[in-house]
Amino acid sequence: MSLPVSYKKMLSEYGALEFDTVEIYAWLSQGIDAKFITNVVYATERARADGRISETMIPFLTAGYGPFFVMDCAETTADGEAPVYEVSAGGYANGKDKLAESFGEFLRNEVRRTLEAREQGGPEFDGDEEDSPPSREFISEYWKDRAKDFE
Repeated sequence: MSLPVSYKKMLSEYGALEFDTVEIYAWLSQGIDAKFITNVVYATERARADGRISETMIPFLTAGYGPFFVMDCAETTADGEAPVYEVSAGGYANGKDKLAESFGEFLRNEVRRTLEAREQGGPEFDGDEEDSPPSREFISEYWKDRAKDFE
């Protein structure tokens, strides 16, 4: 299976990517055989073995508990991109919601959302520092609310 173009670009330029509480699965310095959930190869093999994703999906981000995010390579376009879906913790058989047409679009949207939240200084940010990450309480409540979408 071929990886989507924008995801391959991220892998080749950064290897891994993390900002605020978002940690994109990638290839780690320990190699593609590393047994860490943030290793995209390990995460994909594990999620497929558990039946949470299809053989054409590649997970690249999790909410910690609850939903996770995948690229579905069964739907790869002529330009080499695959749409991004949010999948319930119970797996794709329980439904998936399309979030973006590509990994690049999804990542751009996440970065913008994070920057806008910082500008607004909403309750999700603790402290007075501009670069404060979202609070654990906000993240926990956000994903508890999102988990209700899949009941």
